[in-house]
Amino acid sequence: MQRNIPLEDVVKNVKTSVAFTEIMFSLQEMKGNVALILEDRRMNTYSISASTERIESEISVTRQQLNHHLEKLQDHFVAELTKAVENSTKQIQSFIMDLTKKQRDIEEWIEDVESIKKNATDKQTFLGMTNLETKLNKTSNDLQSWIDGNHLSQTVVSFHLDTLLHDIINERTKFGKVVVHAMPSKLALKRRMLGQAQMIKVNAKFKSSFEHMTLKLKVKMSTNAFNVSGCCILPNGNLVVSNYDPSYLILIATDGKTGIELSASCKQSLMLHVLIMTLLP
Repeated sequence: MQRNIPLEDVVKNVKTSVAFTEIMFSLQEMKGNVALILEDRRMNTYSISASTERIESEISVTRQQLNHHLEKLQDHFVAELTKAVENSTKQIQSFIMDLTKKQRDIEEWIEDVESIKKNATDKQTFLGMTNLETKLNKTSNDLQSWIDGNHLSQTVVSFHLDTLLHDIINERTKFGKVVVHAMPSKLALKRRMLGQAQMIKVNAKFKSSFEHMTLKLKVKMSTNAFNVSGCCILPNGNLVVSNYDPSYLILIATDGKTGIELSASCKQSLMLHVLIMTLLP
């Protein structure tokens, strides 16, 4: 059976009720939790900024190390190139000196022929020709040996770039890879439940699903409300049903049989939500 209770009796001493005190503590607690979360998010932005500066610094150091290493490789390569060019140049210059001397000898021999032609007797001419012929044969043999010995080969200087450096220049398109991932939060928040302060852990990876839930009817409750605008289950298991017009609340106990009807105007309906915690045990 439902029994009517005057609203004046219900709202009496509401400001000193347990429900009103719980709401005040819960609001203060929620304020503190929001402040903690806000500070945590701000610190996260600061840490992201610090990480960005650290990464840029490490990239800069790596770049300097690469530059220093490449400079060492370049210096070593230039030294090797200089040595190879000097050796080749010395060989060519030595051959040029031999050719220059041979050129002077040939010019002297031509002058000797002209002098023999003008001034030498037949006997002197014969002896001179024999000597010149011997020199010509030796010079001809020297020329042939130079040709056969690759003294006349064209020296060309070039280089082959190391395969790894070639890959860096032509195939490497990134300095590295940026990785952004979310870590589970370790922030501890407070939550009041059933009049007791509790600690909860924020788990960023927590996911809930209703796909495998099975509903089971436990209690049937009846009410004379015909314009229901909402309902809620109190922490103690009791049910509150709100009727829109006319405006009143019906509180039903967990057994579904007993209830209390509270009448109220539209202005008073908001206050009733504050009072529901004090109405039933």
